[in-house]
Amino acid sequence: MNENEKPIKNFNSGGLKASIWLNKRKNSKNEEYTVPSVILSRTFIDSNGEYKTTNSLNKHDILVAALLLRKCYEWIDVTQSTAKREDF
Repeated sequence: MNENEKPIKNFNSGGLKASIWLNKRKNSKNEEYTVPSVILSRTFIDSNGEYKTTNSLNKHDILVAALLLRKCYEWIDVTQSTAKREDF
């Protein structure tokens, strides 16, 4: 992912965020297509009062993370079913 690119969709709850990105790939015929991927992150405030981001979850984050990931799956599934595979 290029740092100038932005996710196509975000789902948030509390300090958790699931972001859907489109990654470009090429098949054996050198034709370009896109594949969705998801990044899950948690924002917290460190001991110096600064905001930080991590991919580490605590016990209380796990269920919320599962729900956010389910939303991502459903959004990708609906989006892919309404668009041509090579256009997604």
